[in-house]
Amino acid sequence: MKNFTLLLFFIFTVFTAQAQNEDLRLGAKAGITLASISDDPTIVDSDAGVGAEFGVFARIGEGLYIQTGLDLVSNKVTLERLVQPRPGERDVFTVRYLRAPVQVGLETDYEGAGISRLRFMAGPAFNYALGVKDNNLDIERRDIRKAQFSVSGGIGIAVLRIIEIDLMYHHGISKVFNDDDADGKYRNFSLTLGFSL
Repeated sequence: MKNFTLLLFFIFTVFTAQAQNEDLRLGAKAGITLASISDDPTIVDSDAGVGAEFGVFARIGEGLYIQTGLDLVSNKVTLERLVQPRPGERDVFTVRYLRAPVQVGLETDYEGAGISRLRFMAGPAFNYALGVKDNNLDIERRDIRKAQFSVSGGIGIAVLRIIEIDLMYHHGISKVFNDDDADGKYRNFSLTLGFSL
């Protein structure tokens, strides 16, 4: 929780210093995520699942920029685990996260037919597990690491200068489960549609 507080303080400081800057853009986005969990000795089998993502963001700078925000993310994966109430049963495992990314990006001055501002971005993110949806695998909130970290990178385009489409890859660097034997980390793709002002 201390790391999360420090991150929020950093974000607040940056935006307070840039509040009068004309290069500040604010926006919102929504989209889908495709989540999977990397190899884990406690998981017998798993399949990627489609979830949802909603967020708000702020971007400072043109050309080279910094972007941060808050995202509400729902990761869904179909699992079968070694230890569960009914061996051999598979079920959807869904975790809701609050993600706070900080990205450094490069925005081109490309202007095409309705499409402009091709963007490239990458950076770290802090993820806080808000809850776990009921499942038949006996996985509850206490079984998930509350604080998780990831790095992400991707590309984005602007349509008519206010509509934004982003394709991102999120690579978890923290384990998903609290179990000492567990080693799985999230691997996510997200596709979002948003707008900025």
